[in-house]
Amino acid sequence: MSKYTVRTSSINNARRFSYEIDFLLTDYGVASDGWLAHAIARMARDSNLKQYFTADVRSFKNALTIVATNPDCRNLLSKPVTAVLRRDIHSLFTMMESILAEEKSSWSGAVQFRTSGLFRRYLMAISNDGVMYEFVGRPFRSRLSNFRSSRPILPQNPGEMPLDALPHSDVDELKRKISTLLDSQISALIDACIAELNFWDDVRQTLMAHSMLQFTEDELRNANSYILEGIPSGYYAKKFLCMEPKRLLGAIVHVTNITLNHDFAVVRSKGWSKTSALSRAMLEDVASLDQMKPVPHAQILQMNRHSHVCELSAAFILLMIHTAWNADTLRALQVDSIVQDGSSFLIKSFKRKTGKYTSEVVLDSASRGAVQALNLLMWNHHQLKKLKIISDSNNEAWATWKRGGYPCEVEHIKNITQYILRICSRNGIAPFSLEQLRTHMLLRHKVRGRSIEDVSRIAGHTSIDVTGTYLDQFLQKILSKSINLDFQNRLARKLCGPEENMQRALYLVGDGTSCVNPRTPPFETWLVNGTCDARHCHSGEGCINSRIEVTRERIEELVCWNGYYERNWQRLYEANTDAFEKLHGPAIIMNFALLSFLKNSIHRDKVCEVIDAFGAVEDRDD
Repeated sequence: MSKYTVRTSSINNARRFSYEIDFLLTDYGVASDGWLAHAIARMARDSNLKQYFTADVRSFKNALTIVATNPDCRNLLSKPVTAVLRRDIHSLFTMMESILAEEKSSWSGAVQFRTSGLFRRYLMAISNDGVMYEFVGRPFRSRLSNFRSSRPILPQNPGEMPLDALPHSDVDELKRKISTLLDSQISALIDACIAELNFWDDVRQTLMAHSMLQFTEDELRNANSYILEGIPSGYYAKKFLCMEPKRLLGAIVHVTNITLNHDFAVVRSKGWSKTSALSRAMLEDVASLDQMKPVPHAQILQMNRHSHVCELSAAFILLMIHTAWNADTLRALQVDSIVQDGSSFLIKSFKRKTGKYTSEVVLDSASRGAVQALNLLMWNHHQLKKLKIISDSNNEAWATWKRGGYPCEVEHIKNITQYILRICSRNGIAPFSLEQLRTHMLLRHKVRGRSIEDVSRIAGHTSIDVTGTYLDQFLQKILSKSINLDFQNRLARKLCGPEENMQRALYLVGDGTSCVNPRTPPFETWLVNGTCDARHCHSGEGCINSRIEVTRERIEELVCWNGYYERNWQRLYEANTDAFEKLHGPAIIMNFALLSFLKNSIHRDKVCEVIDAFGAVEDRDD
C-alpha cells in the first residue's frame, strides 16, 4: 500500500474542524514495506480511534518532505523495520536536524526543535510494537536550540516612555513604574471600549425613538418596499423619494420591530444609485457617518433587533481584560455559564486546550465595563432567540452578522481585527493583537504581586512552566536584557581608567566589579567583621566605592555571572521574592546592563572573545 490517510482535528475560533491528511510513499521515494511505511500505517490506524492534532501532523509532513530529499535519509527510511539498528536511528535523526537547521534557517529555534521532536516521536511510535530489531534504549538528544522568545505585551501608545527606558533607583521602583504604565494602558483601552459600547447604544436608542412616531399606511408600505425591494420604479418611486428620510428611517425600524420573521428584515440597498444617497440621508440624523464606518447602512438599520460585531468586539476586549482568558476560551463562553447575582455576574468557560473549565470569575461594578458587556451579550442572545434567528437550544454567547451573507444571518464571532483597529484609531491607541492583550494582563497580575501559581491558575495553564513564557516578558526583557538607558548612564560613570588603578588598590567583588574601599562602606550596617558584605553594591544608586575595571579577568567574571543568572533567575525569584528584589534583582540589572554596555563599547572584541570561549564550555557541561 503506497497511500495512507491520517485523520486530524484542530480548534479555531472555539470550533473544532476535522481534516484528512494523505501520505503518498511515492512522493518520498521510500519502500512500501520500510520503516517510514510502518510508522505512517500506525498513525493512520491510530487516527481512526483518536484524531491527531492537525498542526503536528502537518509539521511532520513538512519535515518529511525536506528530509526525503537526502538520499541517505531515504535509504534509512526504506530499511525494513526489523533491521533498523540504534545507530541507524541516531544517524537519521542527526541528519534530519542538520537538514532542518540548514534548509529552514528562517524558522525560529523553538519551531525547529518542535518539528524535530514530532518527526522523532512519530517514527519511533512503532518501537512499542516490538517490531524493531534492537531495543532503542537512551533517547536521542536534540542538538537544536529550544529558546522561546518572550511573548509581546501591548505596544506603547504615542508619547509613552518604553518599559526598558524607565528611569529608576532600584528594582522596587522599576516594578512600581512598570505596574503604573501597564495599568494606564489598560485603563485607556477600557475607556475606549466603553465609549464604543455607549456610542452604539446611543445609535440604538435613536433608532428606537424614530420608530415611535405615528406613520401613515403609505409610509409603512414604502418602508416595506425599501426593505424587500429597494426603491420601486414608476409612479411609486416618485412618491417614495418625496418621503422625509427621517420618517422613512423610523418606518423601516418600526416595521422590523413588529415582525419575528428575520427574512422580512433583510434590507436590500440595491437598485438605483440614489438608494445609497437615501441611506446616507436617513442615517445622518442618527450619528456621524464617519463614526459608523465600516458598518454597512443596511445593518445599522437593524441594530434595534440585535447586536453588531463592532460592539460585540468591544465587549469581547473588555471581558478578555477582566478574565485574562485566551481568545478561544472566551469565544467558547456559553450563555448558561453566565450567572447573574444582583448587579454582579459569575462566569466560567471551557478551555479546549486543557479539556477543563476555567476558574469562576466574579465581575461587578469594580470591573469597569464588564457588566455592561455582559448585559449586551445577554440581550443580544435573547433577541436572536426571540426573532427565531438561532434555535432555542443554542447557548453560544457570541453570535453576530455573518460576513458575506444576508445582513440578518448570524454566525459565531470570528476575526475582529478590523474592529480592534477601528477602536484604536478613534482613541489614539497603538494597534494590538488579542494575544498581546492576554500576555499584558497576565504580566500585570504578576507585577502587582500575584504569585506565579495564582497567575497560572488565572491563565488556565497546566504547568507554571507555560506561565513562565508570559512572565519572561517582564524579567527577561526588562531586567535580564536590561537595555535601561538610565542604568547604563550610571554605569558609564563607574568605569575607572588606568590612572585610578595605579593610584588606589582595587578589591575584587567577584561579579565583574571592584571596590576601592571595602572597610568604609557608606553605611556601617553593611560591615561584617570589619569588611563590607558586598550585598548592596548595585542597590539603589549603587555604592560610591564601586568601580568597573575592564580587564580580561573581570570580563570573565562578568560572563560567568551572566550565564548563572540566565539559567537561575526564575529559581531565585520563586525561592525568595524579597531577597530577589533587594539583592539579586539589582545585581541582574547591573550584570546584563554592564555586559550590554561593554558589547557596544571599544571593549567589544575582548567581550566577544570571552563569550565565545566560555560559551563553548557551557555547551559541553550542559
